[in-house]
Amino acid sequence: DFETAKAARPKRDEKELAQIAAKRAGIRNLENIGFTVREKPVKAKISCCSKIIRQIYEFDDGNKVPAITFMPKGKINGAVIVVDDRSDRAIHWNRVVENLKKGNAIMVADLAGVGETGALKYRFYGNKSPDEGISLLYYMLGKSIVGVRAEEMTVLADFLKKRTGQKVEAIPHGRPCICAAH
Repeated sequence: DFETAKAARPKRDEKELAQIAAKRAGIRNLENIGFTVREKPVKAKISCCSKIIRQIYEFDDGNKVPAITFMPKGKINGAVIVVDDRSDRAIHWNRVVENLKKGNAIMVADLAGVGETGALKYRFYGNKSPDEGISLLYYMLGKSIVGVRAEEMTVLADFLKKRTGQKVEAIPHGRPCICAAH
């Protein structure tokens, strides 16, 4: 039963708990994450949108995250990041339009290995997972794909919050759901 399993689990000492807390604090400390943003306006028109901005977030480690931010007409009521493992789905763009109509600023981002950043063309074990190649690459670099994507989302959310002055909500779909939960 649960209580027996819980009692049998090895206890963590204070040093190990402090190390875990330090790692978590490091992930949340945005001052440790260096990045620059290149922006340019997009000429496309959407009736409920005042401005569309194309962005490339370039992290100090060489990672790049492309994003598009849609600013609503009138007052900004909220801010939302939409991440999807397949941005070619109609449901993905319905979320963008629905939130723009509510007056929310929307950022659509392609996290590592998703969308425009693309999956690696190399597969090591066949076609078992679309993230298999990029996960192995990050593992060899001492990182985890979930950690990289969570860091990207944290930086993007912080940037959107500063731009709009609004609390940021995330609408993840597919593989980005795991990092959004972090």
